[in-house]
Amino acid sequence: EATPAQQVSAEEALGAVGAEAGSYNWALLEPNHLGVHACGSGGIEEMKEHLAEDKVLFGILRLPFGHNVGSKKTAHTPMSVPTPGAASSSRITKHVMVHWMGPAVGAVKRGRWNARSQEAATEIAKHCAVAVKREARRVADLDLEDIIRDLRRLTALDVAALRICKEGYFEALLQEAREREARGRREVQARPTVRELQPPSPSPSLLSLADAVAAVRDASSHLNWALCGWKQPPGELSESVPRAALTPRSVLGPRRAGG
Repeated sequence: EATPAQQVSAEEALGAVGAEAGSYNWALLEPNHLGVHACGSGGIEEMKEHLAEDKVLFGILRLPFGHNVGSKKTAHTPMSVPTPGAASSSRITKHVMVHWMGPAVGAVKRGRWNARSQEAATEIAKHCAVAVKREARRVADLDLEDIIRDLRRLTALDVAALRICKEGYFEALLQEAREREARGRREVQARPTVRELQPPSPSPSLLSLADAVAAVRDASSHLNWALCGWKQPPGELSESVPRAALTPRSVLGPRRAGG
């Protein structure tokens, strides 16, 4: 899912894409200030949806590749969940830099914005090693299978190279999503509850006997009764605590004879 640009800095987005299991697996930088144009965790197809035709953009894409899907020993079923760390340790990760030149960009702007390419590459290189650089003027120029062919051509022909394939990419992308969900659940469980965050309520302060009587007798006061008694001495049991209800005489009315 893509994240709005204003919610994340370029440093955070590039750092996440450069990390082995970062929250984002692609990010696009706008050309004026090299701020975030968009970033997300949905892979290359999601990134393509954010390539504006009237912009020059500089992108970084993390391509993870899982186990060799043809191997029965290492392949996972769709519902299997490898132990944390095991999946990432056996995963191959490649980073691809994308230089997007939208077809609707005028010549003057294109020249000015393209001049930021080297600066963008320097910023990206602070967070990951770029295996392949791709220039694109059409979305079709960013075909996944073409990129994979370039990666395999630049990778030693061993067992690891065989795992750089379209199936391995989608397998690893799915595994990354599972890992993000698991991290999210752990973070939610670790958060303190609202009750834990709230400071304890202060004990209500009690008026002295004199103040309570004065408040009850005051016609303008919001109080019209009070209970008075004695505190129980420590270690002693009291049979009953003497109490008296105090109410203004104007409310009680005149006292009857003999009362």
